[in-house]
Amino acid sequence: MEKTQGKAKVLSISAEPLQDYNEENDTQRVVMSFQYVTEGAEDNDLQALIEGLSHNTTRTVILDLASLEGENLKKKIASLKSKLEGNTIVCTTYVASISELNDEGHASVKTDERTYASLNRSYVGKFDDENAVLQSLKDRLQRSIDNADFEWA
Repeated sequence: MEKTQGKAKVLSISAEPLQDYNEENDTQRVVMSFQYVTEGAEDNDLQALIEGLSHNTTRTVILDLASLEGENLKKKIASLKSKLEGNTIVCTTYVASISELNDEGHASVKTDERTYASLNRSYVGKFDDENAVLQSLKDRLQRSIDNADFEWA
């Protein structure tokens, strides 16, 4: 399993990808996307531009805004965006290959549109419990197989 931990620039915060989930579960979750900052990139406009255009380095994490003060979700998002977007925070991301996550020897899973060779999990801040992450990713893979969201490729 691969681990990346370091400074990350907050790119966006949006409830749109979780709109159905929020309505079905009466929650206020949002997706925060971020990108790890290469050392010196914050001082190099061209490097920052190119990194920003490289989608394979963008990660996401789900934030639960239920406990955040505010009248409604839109106002909470606006407040959070004004504080976070464009700023740098510390994040941790783990990436595990599908073969690490199952005992049957499968190397990938697929949906109707895409094949995945790995799954990842990101956290805001420093997170060093690799065993918990590995178990979480194994559970996520098994749920996705059980729910027919993924099938073995």
